Amino acid sequence: MCNMFYLSKLSHTMIRFFLHWGVTSPRTEKNREYFQRVVQEWWTKILIFPFAQKDKEYQLQFNIDKKKFEDHNLDVQLEITQASEDIEILTQQIKESEVLYFCGGTTAFHINMFSNIPNLKQLFDNKIITWNSAGSLMWTKYCYDQDIEDILDGLWILNIKMFVHWQSTRYPIKSDDERLKLLQEYGEDLPIVCIREQEWVEFCV
Repeated sequence: MCNMFYLSKLSHTMIRFFLHWGVTSPRTEKNREYFQRVVQEWWTKILIFPFAQKDKEYQLQFNIDKKKFEDHNLDVQLEITQASEDIEILTQQIKESEVLYFCGGTTAFHINMFSNIPNLKQLFDNKIITWNSAGSLMWTKYCYDQDIEDILDGLWILNIKMFVHWQSTRYPIKSDDERLKLLQEYGEDLPIVCIREQEWVEFCV
C-alpha cells in the first residue's frame, strides 16, 4: 500500500525537500504550482544540476530546466546557475544558492557525485532542495529505479523508501505491484512514498 500524500514532515530541522515525480514539461496547473511553490520571493538564487543525463548534454538540459523556472515565475527576479562538476567549485556554489534543483535521468550519476561530498546535511542547511524523477531518489535510504529494474541505496538523508513514476505506462516490464513488493521487502521496514507523475510532496528535515 503506497503512502499517497502531498505534505509530510519527518522531523523539525532546516532542510526543505520538494519531490516531483516526473514529467515537469507540460504546462499543467500541478506543474505551475510546483515551480511557483519552490521559488518564493526571497529565494531567487537557483543552482541546477543536469548531471543525471546519459548523453551528457548538460548545457541543453540546463537551458530546458532554466526556462521552466522562468516561464512559471514571470514576476520574480531569478538568478539561475549551472552546477560545476568540480567538487570544490560546486561546494561554494551550493553555499551561495537558496534553491538546488536536480534534473531527471540516471539516479546513480547523482549519487556518485554527491557521495564524494562530506557533511551534506550541514552544507544543505537552510536550503530548498528539489528535483524531478531520478533526481528525487538519491536522498532516500532505499529507492526503486525503473531504468535498471532494481533497488538502489540512496544517500540516507530522508529515512524513507521511494518509488517514482507510480502507475506510469512508460515502464511496462514489471507491474508496479511487483516493484513495490521488492521495495517493501528490501532492508528494514520504512515508510514507502510513491506518487504519480506531475504530483509532488514536501518534506522538512
